[in-house]
Amino acid sequence: MNHIFPERLSKWIGSQRPEMDTVGLSASSVYLFENMVLKVSRSGSESQGEAAMLRWLHGKLPVPKMFEFFSQEGTDYLLMARLPGTMSCSQDYLKDPEVLVQRLAVSLKLWWSLDPLECPVNQCLDVKLRAAKHNIETGIATEENTEPHTYGPNGFQSPGHLLTWLNNNRPEEDLCVTHGDFCLPNLFFDGDSLSGFLDLSRSGVSDRWQDIALCWRSIRDNLSGRYARDPSAQHYEDLLFDYLDIPKDPVKLRYYLLLDELF
Repeated sequence: MNHIFPERLSKWIGSQRPEMDTVGLSASSVYLFENMVLKVSRSGSESQGEAAMLRWLHGKLPVPKMFEFFSQEGTDYLLMARLPGTMSCSQDYLKDPEVLVQRLAVSLKLWWSLDPLECPVNQCLDVKLRAAKHNIETGIATEENTEPHTYGPNGFQSPGHLLTWLNNNRPEEDLCVTHGDFCLPNLFFDGDSLSGFLDLSRSGVSDRWQDIALCWRSIRDNLSGRYARDPSAQHYEDLLFDYLDIPKDPVKLRYYLLLDELF
């Protein structure tokens, strides 16, 4: 398949032919080159926020080096380095769940060690709930690709009904710098070492439970049911709280999992 990219990218990609990245549920188109990744998105706050966070996080956390970011005719183009290693949901890491969960906890703490007062992007609940409303109004948030019981007889009537509940049941926020989509495919490891974080389009200052909830769900889905069939692994998601040295908060866990249904 031939791809036509803006002339501004030609000095980087030349005549290279990319592969499409089909992992994940991103609304962006992601093109993989030998040593680079091109993310093409409709112009908006998420892609612009990702570029801002990549600039700010350079030298602070292992994130891809950004080569280009620009907007053209309603489309944002983000070209960055390709991370070494493999996703943390690869079988090499899933086969030793306890070590994997420990590494995820250490990686979460790296984000929380940053100074939120210096962070250039705000992702607190005011911002997230406005974005959720926009997603409903534009048809981005639907009842598809959601947890089995979020909607229906024992759940919410619609995304709008869920948003009303989220607005009426806002928890107190414990703000820090967060990844925003802390799922196993967005963390790369090279052997025993963390090689980097991907997909920073929702990163910024937010409640730490934004990351905890999505990390917990990703551990569950990859080890105990959704992407694997190993009931004996069901306890590993709760092992995360032991390594984080914090008590499990079912209320916040549920709230941020439900919030993510609108993204």
